[in-house]
Amino acid sequence: MWTLIGTRRIATQLAEAWCYGWGEAMREVYGVAIQNTLIFRDEKKTEYYAGSKEYKAYIAGLKRLLRDKQFLRTFHSEARQKLEFIQSHVSAQVSKVDANMSDRELMRLYTETVLPNQTQFYIRMWTVFQLGEPITESVTTQLRKHLDSETEVTETLIHLAEPLEYNDAMSERRELLRLAVQRADISEAELTKRLEKHVEHFQHIPMFDVDHDPYALEHFRHELDGITEPNAELKDIKTSLEARRIEYHRIVAKFQSDHDLVLLLGFMKENTFLRDYRDTIRQKLNLSLRTLYLELARRLKMSLEEIVTLTNAEIIECLGERKVFSQTELDRRKSAFLLIVRGQKATIMSGDKAIQRSRAELGTGVGNSVAEIHGSIGAPGRARGIVKLVLTNRDLDKFENGDVLVAGMTRQDFVPAMRKAAAIVTDEGGVTCHAAIVARELGVPCVVGTKAATKMLKDGETVEVDADAGVVKKI
Repeated sequence: MWTLIGTRRIATQLAEAWCYGWGEAMREVYGVAIQNTLIFRDEKKTEYYAGSKEYKAYIAGLKRLLRDKQFLRTFHSEARQKLEFIQSHVSAQVSKVDANMSDRELMRLYTETVLPNQTQFYIRMWTVFQLGEPITESVTTQLRKHLDSETEVTETLIHLAEPLEYNDAMSERRELLRLAVQRADISEAELTKRLEKHVEHFQHIPMFDVDHDPYALEHFRHELDGITEPNAELKDIKTSLEARRIEYHRIVAKFQSDHDLVLLLGFMKENTFLRDYRDTIRQKLNLSLRTLYLELARRLKMSLEEIVTLTNAEIIECLGERKVFSQTELDRRKSAFLLIVRGQKATIMSGDKAIQRSRAELGTGVGNSVAEIHGSIGAPGRARGIVKLVLTNRDLDKFENGDVLVAGMTRQDFVPAMRKAAAIVTDEGGVTCHAAIVARELGVPCVVGTKAATKMLKDGETVEVDADAGVVKKI
């Protein structure tokens, strides 16, 4: 049996890095691990699974860690320092890649720097991410001892889950708003120059994998053209952040006599920030790694999209022998692949064989005959609109004002579409997830943790989202 962890758009290279980040290397650092993982990608998305029994034991292990006060005090600072160091170190090494580097030097960089550092990187990435729900559960249990009603508990949780610092997407928006304020007073040439600088600072935001496309100047110009009241939006952003800080400190002061709860509240707040910040570090790392994979692709006579569908072992073999990989197999793998990792052994299947094996492993999935879907409150409110499934960032272009965004989970590059949404519905997440936090900032109703909304809803259907009750109804 397999448990679905997430739906994204990733290729074999990143999938393998994720898998080894779960494994024995994670056990050495945190005492928990998952040895068996399954990744299935078709032409629409990538689904990432873990062995069900292992995943259950893994979550139980995380809950044990949350009872360790030393872990609560040190985890986030250690994880952040390690993530930042790996990103800086690997990026510096990869910046040396060029056409004059020998195959042996390129191989050494790939096997001795990139692969082992990716494993250490994703140990922290996964742990930060997976701690979100267990810490919310732990805090909820403690809050119930102090508060009189579930409504009060939920409202307090929402306040606790609000970030107290600007994330990367919000920082980018603030800079663009400031440029919008100045736009009337500068020349077109100066505007272009400032937008080019903006690209340098924020082009990494959509880089969830190395074969994704960084933002170009045209993207930011389009966003700039859509800004109508920059001063008002800047004021709202500042006021909202100040209000969140005041409310958080008020809540902590209310429970100051319960030292264990205050420690948990601080951990939850740090986790809320680092879950977003780790994505920023990952995006910057992937932007740097793109240079390496482009050079590997050039030498092995492949495209970037093709090279990332190879396993680690296949890249090592092809580069070591300057072996030409089968174009037929590449075409099959681009259409679909199934990667099963057990311990340190990776098995990959492609095309029809991958599809057939995935059905055998996973079953036929959830039907879409239900009229009502249930989840948790991400952001309050009600709305009605037309469903647009956004399985990956490739689906963002079809999203229009007033649509209901239905996704596995949102990310920072989804934010422009989220601003247009009548409501947001996700398969994954809880009160501290990206979709919930951004939806509350934007004032958009949001239902999270539905488990299978992306399978039960279709593009073009009309739904009514009652986020106050955590319910999505087909109309």
